[in-house]
Amino acid sequence: MIVQFWNLHKALWSLVYWLTFGTVQATAPVPTLASPEEVGAYVGRLGYTGDPLAGVVDFTHAPEVLAGAIEHGTTGLLALDCDDHAVLAYACLKKLPGVSPQLVTLRDGSGRFGHHVICVYHRIGQPYGELRRGAIDTNGHRELPAATPEALCETWTAIYASRGYRYVSAIPTPYPF
Repeated sequence: MIVQFWNLHKALWSLVYWLTFGTVQATAPVPTLASPEEVGAYVGRLGYTGDPLAGVVDFTHAPEVLAGAIEHGTTGLLALDCDDHAVLAYACLKKLPGVSPQLVTLRDGSGRFGHHVICVYHRIGQPYGELRRGAIDTNGHRELPAATPEALCETWTAIYASRGYRYVSAIPTPYPF
């Protein structure tokens, strides 16, 4: 329930932000890249600053604004966090044939309120048509042996163990939040 409330809050802040600043920011078309690995490298160019007030004001930029910031070298002027990485990855992956992306919110059960948004994808591999899985987030691109909620929580709990986060559920998250 808290994740749905938080995503509604994020959608409203994102809309307010876009209506206030979106028309004056540089934009660019979301690029068509050759592979999920290239998407991960491209999204990695965003960097990470976090949302204002340590995430209390949580919003995401439109994919075209994020692409514009990368293309114009202005990423340092934006507040960027996991939502932005995941949203841009989602927009880029949707353009790849045979790739099905899904935003997923990992709910933190540690009490630190460290929810994390990632973009998980399934891809039909070549030449034999095997199903491949992966994810893109602030840590870049990674192949996954499984993309079950349990596997996602285990993987990202290990990544963020030093910060004390413990992911207990993986919630499919519609875009735009």
